[in-house]
Amino acid sequence: MAALIASTTTANSASTSTPEVASWQDVGYRCPRPGFFLGDDGSMATAKILTPSNELPAKWNMGRLSVLPLELMHQIVDDLAETDIRALVALRNCNRASAAVVDSFPDFATVAAFPRALGALVRLAPPSPTNSSQISLRALARCLRTTSCASCLRQREAAGDISSDVPYGDFIYLLAPERVCYSCFRSLPEYLPVARFAAAGNHLPQLHQQHKDLLDSQPLTRITVPPGRYGVLARLTQPVDLFDRREVYAAEEPAGLDDEGSSSSASSSTSLRNITTPEVDRVSTVRGRPVVSGKRGLSVSPTPGNSTRPDPLRYAAVIPAPYWALDNKTVRPTAETPVDRGYACRACAQTDRKSAGHAGWADPLARYTEKGLQRHVADPRYGGRVLRRRVGLTDIYEHDAPRRGHFPPPVEFGATADLARRYEAVILVPAGSVVGSRM
Repeated sequence: MAALIASTTTANSASTSTPEVASWQDVGYRCPRPGFFLGDDGSMATAKILTPSNELPAKWNMGRLSVLPLELMHQIVDDLAETDIRALVALRNCNRASAAVVDSFPDFATVAAFPRALGALVRLAPPSPTNSSQISLRALARCLRTTSCASCLRQREAAGDISSDVPYGDFIYLLAPERVCYSCFRSLPEYLPVARFAAAGNHLPQLHQQHKDLLDSQPLTRITVPPGRYGVLARLTQPVDLFDRREVYAAEEPAGLDDEGSSSSASSSTSLRNITTPEVDRVSTVRGRPVVSGKRGLSVSPTPGNSTRPDPLRYAAVIPAPYWALDNKTVRPTAETPVDRGYACRACAQTDRKSAGHAGWADPLARYTEKGLQRHVADPRYGGRVLRRRVGLTDIYEHDAPRRGHFPPPVEFGATADLARRYEAVILVPAGSVVGSRM
């Protein structure tokens, strides 16, 4: 018996190797985000918007525009980029001469080279003529060239933190536009857009006439999102206009609108807060399964904890945002320039699920650029290194410091697994699409 115990102890000790220092390449890994985002169906691929130059008419004549000096043509392109992106794309697709002029515009070239960005501008732009503003191409190009989360950067600047190690923003919130990290995207109220639906119904929130006039009369940034699947276990059943919540509140205050749509000088900034409140009012059946339709025209599966899941409309206002890993920032990216989706940290992702508080180190949902991950691994707050040890056939990664945070698992991860297991196989991008599965 003693010999058996001794042999078992020896085998267990042999199955656990001595810890060794892991490189940042071993610590980092790729991990997709849960849920469906704008363009996951491939409809916003740049190849579907721009005609390749070699397929354009071989003409180097711009007709009456040929008499204009090049500086004036650049001004026309600049104006169209901010006012009518569809007209600018149509001009670019006329012939090779017009393509050469438009493609030479730096901001247009930047947006066209980025996955989904130009497609989002064209597909989601409000109809013309309208008083609404489209997404600024210039502002979008500027944020595409950065990597930092704009919300985290503002918070650090407000706190007087001048550290350059700002979290990587792996999404573009289109209505601002600005980069945002997953933690800010899923939780902060400013990234939940105000919605106006194309068709009213008993199960949809009703806007007062003054609120409708406000959204129509003010030059608010607006995108028109088509029906489709957004978020986790949710489907948009009709087109919806989305407005930036911060812009709407700023426009409401001078108008003095209250919750009833009448003029009031008090509490005007809360008058549209209940438009996108996650409420449930009826149950129907789809394919023999019970489905709850929320008050925003979204079909939502009745799963526990639905109120803590990110609102599906959040997913309809962002696109995944990889970054260009260019050492030389003066190099203009092209469609062939590789993009990087960022890394997750294996050590932080292996949160201690056995404890009630799910103890860990940094946010397991965070993504890092290559340089950001190297700084994270060397961060003295987490021991300055990551140790790897093998337990049986599994590699365990741990920061060389005591666990310091508590990270309960987000409900959307379990809901995504439930969707794949019980309902249908999830196909994010059709076969043959030029867009990567999570880019």
